[in-house]
Amino acid sequence: MIPAAGPDDEFGAGIASAMKRVGIRGRPVRVRIEGDALHMEGAKSGEWNLPLAAVERVRIGFYESKYGKIYRTGLWLQGKEEILLQPMKPYRGYSSVVRQLASEVAARRGLACVERGTGLSLALFNFLVLAGGAAALVLVFLLDWDPSLWPLLLLLIAFVGLALYACREMRGKHLPRPVTSLDELDVQLP
Repeated sequence: MIPAAGPDDEFGAGIASAMKRVGIRGRPVRVRIEGDALHMEGAKSGEWNLPLAAVERVRIGFYESKYGKIYRTGLWLQGKEEILLQPMKPYRGYSSVVRQLASEVAARRGLACVERGTGLSLALFNFLVLAGGAAALVLVFLLDWDPSLWPLLLLLIAFVGLALYACREMRGKHLPRPVTSLDELDVQLP
């Protein structure tokens, strides 16, 4: 069960372009749920009360970098572009606010409007890099079947194995898809 956000649950986020357009300045942007709105307040100036009823879809996910996991939540409003909420470290309060947000969207719009994953482009990139390496090695063998190239066969096997692993990871973490239960968000949150 998803716990409700308490009155002190908030997190600091970076500034998205949609926030700048409504006058929010300075980071971190304090993000919290107040009543029926997602309240965002800039460190220097500006605030935005985004009605939860205006959120059509939410996508919660993360990607990994050399600095660790980078979490993100995308919000789609009625007839507008995506608003990106990317928390700043420490991630204190992020999980509880996003769980409450997902719960509200699911209650208003249905569970199909709550998605997990980061995006198709990142998921495909991970797979294509490894599959491209495997394809390049296959071409080497097809163009010139030389026994001295056999050690590259081991590399080909490694690339194929990594591509299959990337495909599995892509489906599990990055490929956007609707959740079947809000408990699935545990994988996507800190």
